[in-house]
Amino acid sequence: MDLELRDKVAVVTGGSKGIGLAIAEALLAEGAKVVVGARGVAGMPEHDGLDALEVDLAAPEGPAQLIAHAIELRGRVDILINNVGGAPTRPGGFLTIDDAAFEKTINLNFYAAVRAIRAVLPGMLERGSGAIVNVNSINAIIADPLVLDYSASKAALASVAKALSQELGPTGIRINEVWPGPVATDLWLGRDGVAAQVAAAGGAPDPGAVRAGAEAAMATGRFTTPQEVAAQVLLLASPLSGNVTGSHAVIDGGLTRETQAAAAKRIGASWTTAPPYSKRSSATTWLWRRTSTRTPHERSCTRSSAPGWPRRRRLISRACSRVSSASMSTSSAASLKT
Repeated sequence: MDLELRDKVAVVTGGSKGIGLAIAEALLAEGAKVVVGARGVAGMPEHDGLDALEVDLAAPEGPAQLIAHAIELRGRVDILINNVGGAPTRPGGFLTIDDAAFEKTINLNFYAAVRAIRAVLPGMLERGSGAIVNVNSINAIIADPLVLDYSASKAALASVAKALSQELGPTGIRINEVWPGPVATDLWLGRDGVAAQVAAAGGAPDPGAVRAGAEAAMATGRFTTPQEVAAQVLLLASPLSGNVTGSHAVIDGGLTRETQAAAAKRIGASWTTAPPYSKRSSATTWLWRRTSTRTPHERSCTRSSAPGWPRRRRLISRACSRVSSASMSTSSAASLKT
């Protein structure tokens, strides 16, 4: 299928490896002209139509330098792909994340995208067209204590993208996001990747066990490939998606669904399809099917002392679902995008 990207000018942040490189190569295959920016571009494969700029995108002026470079080379930017990011693990918990650590994570994962958007918008507004795609993460909705500051930065980026889609919609500029789960890149599986960090912190016997745990949490039983993420990005960047804005495409092998199922499994209970109250007991007894011994916290999730079943059921289900992020080290680590 022709995605109508030929001769479009695209900028990809963090495009020297992993997901970013896969996106750049996919754009090139569609005939686009691509400018990538990253801290290290040496050793990148050479392609016709590909230009690379060595730039620190975490620096306040870095994203604007990249956009200016692309405009100088190609005259305009039609597509912006915000991909640069990093996910430091925090096995020591919240109290080990000081202000400097928060600032560093949010600067790379949030402000780099905001600054790139701010730099590219004037030209897009002048032409009355443009496509922006953020490579976000399912951590935008899964608040994971193992990557607490990363999760916060991704939630913030998702909020900005949604608000901008409303502001920019009438101008012909679209902004969408792709939310990957675990992706088979060095950030996850490399020597110093997430799996190695979790294993070193005692969360698993070895990195292989961390990977296996992450794969087991996904319905497909495997990591997403960078090329699969790139395919989603290109579809959202394409003019074929001309009336799609403010959306996000989840590509996580079914992890977000499985995370909820894992929480229910740990709690050891599920709602029956019978009426909400037992006919032979008072209205304070919930019908649950038990498969394991309950902890005090779980008991608090399974009973209520007041009527109002439909609303109370929803509230209790939400409360119980939060057990997952606090109870699974490898499953929570599985939520990272790259």
